[in-house]
Amino acid sequence: NVGGGDFYVFELNRGREKEKRRRRR
Repeated sequence: NVGGGDFYVFELNRGREKEKRRRRR
């Protein structure tokens, strides 16, 4: 696995950003 941790963080960040954007007031 190359950059597995990095990829995991990227995916997590992306999901968080998506949720944040969706929960925009």
